[in-house]
Amino acid sequence: VQPALSAVTSTGTTPPTITVTASPARIWPANGKLIRVRTTVTATDDGGPVTVTFNGISTNRPARDYVVLSDTSFRLRAAKWARYTLTYTATDAAGNSTTTSVTVRVARR
Repeated sequence: VQPALSAVTSTGTTPPTITVTASPARIWPANGKLIRVRTTVTATDDGGPVTVTFNGISTNRPARDYVVLSDTSFRLRAAKWARYTLTYTATDAAGNSTTTSVTVRVARR
């Protein structure tokens, strides 16, 4: 079962809050294989609906070292010293937004 992006709505004018976790958050061993990683993203707001957007992946590896399967499912290369940062933005109906990231690291040992 693939985790989904989720949102809770209510009323107000403050920017939404957003949390993101990755599973696994640490990859081992560093064997060069593509490893499936899933994120769970939750956004809440006190004013109207919240839209969550996956902004992308930044990495210290070449672009070909990961595959985006969906907004919450990825294959990341288990390469020594690799770091993959997955970024999301939550935007409420008033246009207020909050951005957050989670970093997945390949363990050195």
